[in-house]
Amino acid sequence: MKHKLLSINKIVRRRTNETITEVRNITGTMANMSKETLKQAKALMKKLVPES
Repeated sequence: MKHKLLSINKIVRRRTNETITEVRNITGTMANMSKETLKQAKALMKKLVPES
């Protein structure tokens, strides 16, 4: 995740229309990574904490 944030910073310095597209792609990737992490955390919680 840190690598993705640093790459956004590097790209934003260029400030072109292409930059906007690149930043959106990176943030989209980060959002997908976050969704996957949340999915894994929920699965782990189901294993560790049984529902009553």
